[in-house]
Amino acid sequence: MTSVNSDELPVINEQRTSDNSSVYQFEDNPEKKKNIEIDEVYKHLGFSAVTTLIVTISSVGFFLLGMSLLWLSLMLVYFDCKEHIKDAAVVGVISGFVIGLIISLLIGGVVADKIGRLKVAIFGLYVVVLAWVASIISYILFAVSFFVVGIGLGCVLPSTTIYGFEYTGKSQHTRVMLIQFGFYLTGSIYAILLFYFLESLLSWRIIALLLILPAIPVIPFFHLNADSPKFYAVSGRRDKAYLILFNLHHSQNRAMIRGNLQCREVRSRGGCCDPYSKGFSLTTTLLSIVYFFVYTAYYSLNYGLVISMSHSGYCGNAGNASRCHDNNAAMFYKGLFSIVSDILGLILAVFLAEFLGYRRSMLGLAAVSGVATLSALYCFGYIVVTVELGLARACIFAVVCILTIYTLEVYTTNMRAVAFGQLLSSGLSGLWVAAFLSNEAGSITVLLIYIGVCILINLIPMYFLPVTSGLEDIDSEGTLGEQTELVSE
Repeated sequence: MTSVNSDELPVINEQRTSDNSSVYQFEDNPEKKKNIEIDEVYKHLGFSAVTTLIVTISSVGFFLLGMSLLWLSLMLVYFDCKEHIKDAAVVGVISGFVIGLIISLLIGGVVADKIGRLKVAIFGLYVVVLAWVASIISYILFAVSFFVVGIGLGCVLPSTTIYGFEYTGKSQHTRVMLIQFGFYLTGSIYAILLFYFLESLLSWRIIALLLILPAIPVIPFFHLNADSPKFYAVSGRRDKAYLILFNLHHSQNRAMIRGNLQCREVRSRGGCCDPYSKGFSLTTTLLSIVYFFVYTAYYSLNYGLVISMSHSGYCGNAGNASRCHDNNAAMFYKGLFSIVSDILGLILAVFLAEFLGYRRSMLGLAAVSGVATLSALYCFGYIVVTVELGLARACIFAVVCILTIYTLEVYTTNMRAVAFGQLLSSGLSGLWVAAFLSNEAGSITVLLIYIGVCILINLIPMYFLPVTSGLEDIDSEGTLGEQTELVSE
């Protein structure tokens, strides 16, 4: 993206004709520049090749999350099969990864709102790559390294997600959701295919190095690129935000209105942006509950699918000589079926969010998921149960996708990262609960009852979430409009 001197920028005034089309006129020396709200500027932007590249690269956080979770599951089964680690060690590795991830999400979001999305993302990527390489040295370092991987990933995930989001307007957010969660599934597919087809040919250490390779070129890209225009605007560097937006318009051969950029910023006590401040506290509390139960249900359904597919004949108890091969094949088919369910869920999310809106889509999908989970209790045959749980997982994954975009639209730019980080930490703590339930439930019946009841109860806080298709539509607790200020140069 080429830089433009602010003194050389054309001054463009927009006028509306009788048919409501735009006419742009140039001025050489205007006495007074027009005030423009940054969200209005995005309305004139399309989803160009430059925007697509930025959103694609910014999907590295979801790519690493999908890849890490799948790789961790595969390696724990592999190590257990080879009798290198026992059940207690398996729980320790998962717990370490989740603890590192949650701690970093809570801290990384705050830092990203203060110093920028890219600086935090670059730091997190270095940590993830170095810790991932260190994990291949020994089995003990594998457990320690994945705690560090969790820390790095907690910096990368909210920062990169918001970075791509803030380069697009509201009308393009469903497309951003499609790309970013598409890369979450790509990371899972990449891990499972590489392990299944190369495990018999290469050492697991070589496969681990091949897995982390796609993340390395992202680091120089972030080093060479600028932060998001919205972050620059809200942090007082509106000239830089304007230049980036002007370049984006220029790359699409579109004119841009020149003026003083304005952005929505919430002033709270002490100048600190708190998601639990007045005007946001109710929404944040409701979202914390929704995130926890939705993510718990999503990961618990994964364990339910594993159990039902095992009873369906995909995984048997063979002799010791072929035990590893059978386990790898079973993990491949189970993982592949889960990924297919998630792909269906992503398609549902994009379609329904576009036509029904965010809240109604989440309510409908969550209701279908809860009913499908509980109805699986009355199905005869584990194959039918597997199909029912696949549908339930697809619907709850669609809720996860829509919930992410909804969250990023609810919060203002200067608290978006800290709020998203806190809510993700609440959601991903459900991974812990899901792992506990899978070990303690005793039977698939108890697990399914818990999942179904949690999903259906979760409809209550979900129903009271404010309706939004963008920030200007939010009126949480009736006070957001009063404390939102337009900040200009």
